[in-house]
Amino acid sequence: MKKTDYSNIELEQNNLINIELPDSLKNDKKVKKVSKVVIDDIDKKYEFCNKERNEWSNIINDMAVRLRDVNKLVDVQVDLFSNRQILVERRSGFIEILNRYLKNVKEIKETSLRDYKTEENLLIKNANESKILLDSKNKEIDELLALYENHLDFLTKTIETIDKMLFGVKNRISLFEYLERN
Repeated sequence: MKKTDYSNIELEQNNLINIELPDSLKNDKKVKKVSKVVIDDIDKKYEFCNKERNEWSNIINDMAVRLRDVNKLVDVQVDLFSNRQILVERRSGFIEILNRYLKNVKEIKETSLRDYKTEENLLIKNANESKILLDSKNKEIDELLALYENHLDFLTKTIETIDKMLFGVKNRISLFEYLERN
């Protein structure tokens, strides 16, 4: 099994949060650099998430194939526990990224709406009008948020898959122990 190099993960995770304002907001007079978090290159973020998804899918598939061999059960079990811990740490780091991002998204959207009301002299009659206005201005921000939430869901589901595989290994080992005694 090919071991994944996680030495640069923290750096890559930090790059996920370094995002720039969309062009539509950059031109607004009053939108200050509310936060250092702004969308800069969403393709790199998609690439990072896809790369990590593919790596974890390959790791899980490799362990699933190795589960078929009774002689490798103990090694696979160790790998499952080890990879589960790595995933739990990755998920925690990603939750931290998502929380920082959500805080900054909220600040950007509040500033954007406030600036529309004051600078553009817009008469916004109800919440639906302001939502439509903000949605059109912040579509890149929402797209990135969806990417982050989807990736977090993937990490969570992968942990659940490993838990199920561990349960299967435990049951198989118990079955073999039972058969040896009888």
